[in-house]
Amino acid sequence: MAVRFLVLLSLLVLASSSSGSTTSLATNATADGGSLDSLDAGSLTEFSFSTFHPEYRGKNLTVVGDADITKRALQITPDTGNEAAHFLTNKSGRVLYYAPVRLWRLQKGGKGNASGGAGGGKRVASFRTVFTVNVFRPSGADPAEGFAFLIAPSAGEPPAGSYGGYLGLTNATTDGNAANQVVAVELDTEKQPYDPDDNHIGLNVNSVVSVANASLTPRGIEISPVKTAKYNVWIDYDGAARRITVYMADFQDAKPASPVLAAPLDLGATVAERSYFGFAASTGTKYQLNCVLAWNMTVEKLDEPNDNRGLILGLAVGVPVAVLALGAAAALGYYLCVVRRRKVGRDQGSAITGTMIRSLAGGPREFDYRELRKATNNFDERMKLGQGGYGVVYRGTVADDHSNPTAAGTAVEVAVKKFSRASTQGQNDFLAELSIINRLRHKHLVRLVGTIRTSRKKSRQREKGRKQCKPSLSRHIPERHRS
Repeated sequence: MAVRFLVLLSLLVLASSSSGSTTSLATNATADGGSLDSLDAGSLTEFSFSTFHPEYRGKNLTVVGDADITKRALQITPDTGNEAAHFLTNKSGRVLYYAPVRLWRLQKGGKGNASGGAGGGKRVASFRTVFTVNVFRPSGADPAEGFAFLIAPSAGEPPAGSYGGYLGLTNATTDGNAANQVVAVELDTEKQPYDPDDNHIGLNVNSVVSVANASLTPRGIEISPVKTAKYNVWIDYDGAARRITVYMADFQDAKPASPVLAAPLDLGATVAERSYFGFAASTGTKYQLNCVLAWNMTVEKLDEPNDNRGLILGLAVGVPVAVLALGAAAALGYYLCVVRRRKVGRDQGSAITGTMIRSLAGGPREFDYRELRKATNNFDERMKLGQGGYGVVYRGTVADDHSNPTAAGTAVEVAVKKFSRASTQGQNDFLAELSIINRLRHKHLVRLVGTIRTSRKKSRQREKGRKQCKPSLSRHIPERHRS
């Protein structure tokens, strides 16, 4: 039975339960993302899918057109072994996150977070996303037409006639119309008169004629090779700079240092104030399978104070004034970050989980599982600090405080929480909790800075605060307040 650990220290430890190789991505925290890492959790909207299940349809995801959720993936166009001429050609589909996100708002006094331009006087949200995509050519057939990451004003059906070169975005009548309020990053496998080739990336604004594009061939990337290939695509948008950058690499490789595409983009002048994120794709007389295997998204939250509309998946941590307030915050955090996230996942043990871990803000560092075993004297009963409904906690010591380079070689005391698969509801719950704990900032709470990936264990580490190995919280609550 797989076992996980929560280690309270200055480290975060996590592992894949898969015995195979683990997908590893460099953190997608970059300056291009508008310094999202400087924001607290309450200022961010986040969601993460390490895999996809049919029951997400209508709950977590809106699936329209010819799209579907099968084989643990988003099939943006059909994936079937039936007759291609009827079931695979001339199709278009979309899959979008179920809730819209506010991407801009008017600033009081007419001042925005960028000067000049049509979007002046608006504050525009920054965002970053990473997803794993497989564009597959059945039976080695020539692929077409294309796949796109999409920002749309609604979660409705793709336009009628949006198959072929329209990528599920527009059609012959609407293409180029500013009323579309659509922005997309396309991976195009069919050369049109306005395209550089049949293997390029492009930025589309209200049209399939890209405002910026680049061939991927010089970078050694083939979107849909004869041999199956999976790619990670990172998209970073800086709302203050009004600039988008896109990176792409094999799903086993780290985030590249240089983007495959970078261009100015003013979302404040282009998209609806509240828009939907997702994917679109199409086939023509030629066809391909357009599959999304995993997806992680972080967006700056622009909602006004006390505005509860939209999606709230972050946890705002304030300074507690009493033990009861701290307990209430913990209960709220559990509900927002674990219970709601249970809609989004089951335990997968897949390589793609590593992708999602690496996309956490701050880029948690990796450590070896043997450190935990050594730290706790192989989880010796004499090192046991306590036990609860979710696992057992052990005392331990780890060499080198990696969060502080000047402290290398020192011994750091840790608390290791060991819990079984039965006490959790899967990878997405685990990722959700990691994402929140990774952002906690409080004098009595310490941050996560490292990861561990092994074929047998899943672990997390946090710095052990002065009070975290003290007796149970209930010891500090007056008897009259206990239930």
